[in-house]
Amino acid sequence: MALEERRRIVTLAGAALDALRRDMRGEVFTPGDAEYDSARQAWNLHARQSPAVIALVADVADVRTAVRFAGANGLPVAIMRTGHGVVAPCNGGLLLLTERLQGVEVDPATGIARIAAGALWSDVLAISLPHGLVPLVGSTPYVGAVGYALGGGMGWLARKHGMATDSVRAFDIVTADGELRHVTAETEPALFWAVRGGGGNFGIVTALECQLYKVDSLYGGNLFYPIEQAPAVLPAYGEWVKTLPEEFTTAVLMLRLPAMPGIPPQIAGQTLCVVRGLYDGEAAMGEALLRPMRAAAELVFDAFGPMPASELEKIASDPIDPMPVASWTETLRDLDAATARTLIELMESAPDAPFFAIEARHMGGSMAIQAPLRASAFSLRDASFVLFTYGLLADPALEPAFTRYFAELATALRPYTTGALYYNFLSDMDTTPERGRATHTPAYRRRLDAIKAVYDPANMFRYNPNIAPGDAEDAGDAGDERGAPRFA
Repeated sequence: MALEERRRIVTLAGAALDALRRDMRGEVFTPGDAEYDSARQAWNLHARQSPAVIALVADVADVRTAVRFAGANGLPVAIMRTGHGVVAPCNGGLLLLTERLQGVEVDPATGIARIAAGALWSDVLAISLPHGLVPLVGSTPYVGAVGYALGGGMGWLARKHGMATDSVRAFDIVTADGELRHVTAETEPALFWAVRGGGGNFGIVTALECQLYKVDSLYGGNLFYPIEQAPAVLPAYGEWVKTLPEEFTTAVLMLRLPAMPGIPPQIAGQTLCVVRGLYDGEAAMGEALLRPMRAAAELVFDAFGPMPASELEKIASDPIDPMPVASWTETLRDLDAATARTLIELMESAPDAPFFAIEARHMGGSMAIQAPLRASAFSLRDASFVLFTYGLLADPALEPAFTRYFAELATALRPYTTGALYYNFLSDMDTTPERGRATHTPAYRRRLDAIKAVYDPANMFRYNPNIAPGDAEDAGDAGDERGAPRFA
């Protein structure tokens, strides 16, 4: 821990902390408290953090109190629900935990859900599914709905309905001055634009309202091929996705699985090439569209079929329990033969972790459309594939190998990447100031910097892919937000 961070922890003891504890309905933890270690733990156990103060808030009034305390004591603020997306550990700041801000309301007539900051997507699904409505949930329902949506949110319905952030219609946010604002496109258009795609850079969103969608029939799952078939599968996939309607959202990956309970015996302990996805429509049409990939190479296991919306999480089967994860992200211009060869070589040279994957998620469709209703700071409208590489750090001794590997991966893929990055896939191992800025186009970044100067001039909210305060005079400039942005 840096000297400045240690000083913050020491100087906060005493009257100021006593007042914070007195004024909050929730709980306050500092180093030495019995609850401190469990409270600061992120889902990704690799992201270790040492906050000066942890505020487990009980309501919105507590959020305002904690933010005002942070401002008065010169503390930066981090926001955490599950800790899947900790990119900058909260060392020496105030870590605000939102898990007790619960509540989900669904209006079946309008299809609008109001979601509190502590709700997981599983909480939303429990209320929405009985009405035949589905949110734009991601690969797992066990992440915080609010944080996921504000950073983008690329789920299995994305090509049909867009990113999760596109569905946000309003939100309540506590800004750096401790004020609670109800923000819509009409009330505060600049802030509304910035937060949707700019994540937690502008305050603490205590609740949001988002559009839900009617889903009748779904066809989804996985095709598993031997890894030896990757040279045939990856180029075939790259061509196949160019033929797909927007109702079909897919990904291709090379995957090393451990032999453990819960993994189908056909694939446990193997390294595989996988095509996965979801078709929003009738099974017969989904089968017809999938036929080219079923014929592309020999299959080990065919796990595609009709599925209810309640089983969307089974497509990726992401782990639920906390674990240490190493990851890196890029965006690809295409998935042609040269790119595929490089990815296969990178899979062959991957660290010897029991679980490891190189995944390319296909974008396009409605994700590429930025109509006035969804105009936001999300910048990857013209990306073709988002690459996500991740592995289990089962042994701390693997960390140097992953660090070297990610540097080699970035170099090897440079001829095929766009330079743009997806906000939600950045991690504590691959976030630098330069990579943080690559989450938005230069034009968008200038406007975001300006809006930051208006709402958070001291950069209180900086434990993230940070947007730093810039020239506030540019805050009202719409830049190129009416069309699909391109990185210069």
